[in-house]
Amino acid sequence: MNKPAALALAAFAILGTLMWYAASNSMAQYLAEYQAKITMQLPVGSHFSLGDLAVNASEDSGALTSLNLRLPLDTNNQSNAQNHQVKSTAIEDEALTFAISHIGWQYEKRSLKKAVVQVTHMTIDSVSMTLPQAHADAWLTQLSTQLEQLITTAVAQQVGLMGRQEFKLNINQLTLDKLFITLTTDGEPSQEVIGQQLALNHQQLADEQQMSITVAYALQAIAKEAKQQVLSH
Repeated sequence: MNKPAALALAAFAILGTLMWYAASNSMAQYLAEYQAKITMQLPVGSHFSLGDLAVNASEDSGALTSLNLRLPLDTNNQSNAQNHQVKSTAIEDEALTFAISHIGWQYEKRSLKKAVVQVTHMTIDSVSMTLPQAHADAWLTQLSTQLEQLITTAVAQQVGLMGRQEFKLNINQLTLDKLFITLTTDGEPSQEVIGQQLALNHQQLADEQQMSITVAYALQAIAKEAKQQVLSH
């Protein structure tokens, strides 16, 4: 599997995990350990960081101020028109970045002690993506395809994407308010694409699945929406 796709997924998986750990006093320690674990796996030139977490137990809600991930990409791409596979050599100046701003959620507190954690609504203020303009659609297709392969394998084995049992998560609705896509040429911005609001229901996110599978569906939906916006401009 392509390493950028795997690490982007690992970073995005924090969204589902937050509701679970927010119920205990170990949240700060967990976030520090999670960030260190991901950082150790990143290739040279990468960056991963999490913002501040706020939990309002009286209102059964929480928020994360930001999540940022930068991964150097293998570029000098040659795209096959039939299968969109990317063949490449490494250029450090080109990167895939995700900047996720203010993730808020409402959850059912009593579900934290049950088999399935129920999140009534999750809102992401904005996702800003940056990737090379050359064959951007192929990169996004590759990301979506690899996520689908991971999901299929995990569902068949009845485990999460990391190969172990996780708590199950059900997000009734997820709303992404803004999607900003910056395409680059030789590492410099060359075009900006702004996507419309994206709303996903519980069926699109998979009902009562392992936590990482649910967030993988969310990331896949964002990748597909980004590809559609790139192709329409």
